[in-house]
Amino acid sequence: MNETRFALVMDASPAVRNFVSSVLRQDDRIANEIVVAESPDHALSLLAQMSGRLQFIVSDSDLPGMPLPEFMARINQAPQLAGAPIFLLTDEAENHNLIKVTGADAILQKPFTPEQLVALVVNSAQVMERRRAQRVVPLVCCEVNLGFGNEAPIYSAAIINISESGMLLRSPLPVRGIGHVYDMASLSMFAENCAPIKLHGQVVRIEAETRSGGQFVRIAFKFEGLDQASDQALRNFILLNNPTDERAHS
Repeated sequence: MNETRFALVMDASPAVRNFVSSVLRQDDRIANEIVVAESPDHALSLLAQMSGRLQFIVSDSDLPGMPLPEFMARINQAPQLAGAPIFLLTDEAENHNLIKVTGADAILQKPFTPEQLVALVVNSAQVMERRRAQRVVPLVCCEVNLGFGNEAPIYSAAIINISESGMLLRSPLPVRGIGHVYDMASLSMFAENCAPIKLHGQVVRIEAETRSGGQFVRIAFKFEGLDQASDQALRNFILLNNPTDERAHS
């Protein structure tokens, strides 16, 4: 199941909202859906009704109601919204302090062209995909039960590293084969600091490994077909177990 990707556009001016959202909707690399709001307070009420992943935010730098720093703090409390880059639209030619105060990723000065807006967003999307694929070593002990079908045995494995797009496991080398590349598997993940998470993945690599404790096999999975609840639980687990991510510990 493909996850819904949506973007948020915030501006007090209906003309600017319509222009920005129209430009973004014309490029299918950007998002499946555009949410349009006139203020941070309005945006929060709309986001509460959304499911899927918030890809990015395009916002005017001067909005009524809730201050942008407070809005971003609220956003980062929700795993499905946290970490979305925010691009500010401003009339000011130079305002580096605005980036520092709001935590914005970039500023686009008005007036701007459709090409400038699209380039900013697409380049950011590529950075976010690299971040999503970045693997971390969990801070706590994690085990996975994996199975390759109803009649196949269940194997126990330890997590070597994990990302939002996949994981690498280590399991004792079984007497019989543990599966093949391109096989689909169900994975039940157990960790000390979270509830069990049900995942599904495709085997992309299998290799033997010799360690002091004996013979093992390393299996790399790419996650496939995650439902909304599993995807959110996975992202939350990675945030909690990534010591370099300030969002998880702020």
